[in-house]
Amino acid sequence: MPPHPSGHWGAGMKGTIKMSESKQELFMKRMAKILNGEDFTMESELNYLENWDSLASVDFLGMADEDFGKELDPMDVRMAGTIGDLFELVTKEG
Repeated sequence: MPPHPSGHWGAGMKGTIKMSESKQELFMKRMAKILNGEDFTMESELNYLENWDSLASVDFLGMADEDFGKELDPMDVRMAGTIGDLFELVTKEG
């Protein structure tokens, strides 16, 4: 399912995950759930997102491990500035 025509992800992005979905689509859907439907883009700055808090950060760490097989250092997540930075953490090799 593509993002809303505005390019934002959020409340309208609910549904089941299909095996054919790209990593970015899966990531964006999971982030929409973590952020409780708050609108965001890859460029959204985390410190300006109302629903990005310590609980969302813990949820993100769980999602990274469960959906992407990445055990991330919480400090790396804390240092991320944007949604795109978080995406890079879950998709980088190594």
